[in-house]
Amino acid sequence: MTTARWYDSDSGLKSALEMLKTLHADEVSRITSGITQIINNAGKAGLIDSSAPDFPLDPYRRRWYDKDPYLWLVINGLSMADTALLNEVKTYLNQEINT
Repeated sequence: MTTARWYDSDSGLKSALEMLKTLHADEVSRITSGITQIINNAGKAGLIDSSAPDFPLDPYRRRWYDKDPYLWLVINGLSMADTALLNEVKTYLNQEINT
């Protein structure tokens, strides 16, 4: 039995993140930078830094985002974000991935 991921409850965000993991590393990096910019523009820059200690890096790198430390920080930081910020990120992901 698997534990639900924090983003599984939002089907739109889940779908966007699932598509993100299928992209080439360069695209993932570009989109991750865009998400970071959204977080910073929302005045939530501390979200990533303050939440990082709560999420130890999996030494076996089982999750798809564990292989990229920058992406790992962003994904785990987003797990602490409010709904408005998550909706903004979801919109951005859908625009960037579907273009």
